[in-house]
Amino acid sequence: MKGGMATAKTQLFGIIGEPVAHSLSPQIFGFLFRKTKRRARYDLWPTAKQDLSARLQTMRDDPAIGGANVTIPHKQAVLPQLDAVDESARRIGAVNCIRKTARQTLEGFNTDVTALSLCLHRMSASLTRRRLCFMIVGAGGAARAAAAAALQQKNARVLLCARRPAQARTLQR
Repeated sequence: MKGGMATAKTQLFGIIGEPVAHSLSPQIFGFLFRKTKRRARYDLWPTAKQDLSARLQTMRDDPAIGGANVTIPHKQAVLPQLDAVDESARRIGAVNCIRKTARQTLEGFNTDVTALSLCLHRMSASLTRRRLCFMIVGAGGAARAAAAAALQQKNARVLLCARRPAQARTLQR
């Protein structure tokens, strides 16, 4: 499986999903690692649905791996396979960030909500007297984070637009 053992002194991170070839994460994190002089590498870890459990086991087994980002289609599927999940991620039902602990366990978080909430708070600060309306296109993991962030705003109304009505109804609940 690609994304395996790294040198003992280099910490390894990656993005888990399918597809991931388009991701700019290796460039972004590579820049940040160089800027902070951190001995780390960030790789693309293309992972098919049937290989997700094996990918997570590789993360547990390889001492060089420090964590991963999670993207489509695994943000929801990864949740029950982790050793611990942050309350916010559990409530949303999606994980986009995995941290490996010193005990080799995997903890899941959703950093999308925090980032979106900060952006929306800054945007809506000047609109406090107006009702805010958000349209969310899709009903997957990122849409769950967007809905949670939008609903934290005062006077928010959220409209869902999705290809799969059942998935949109689940998100609505």
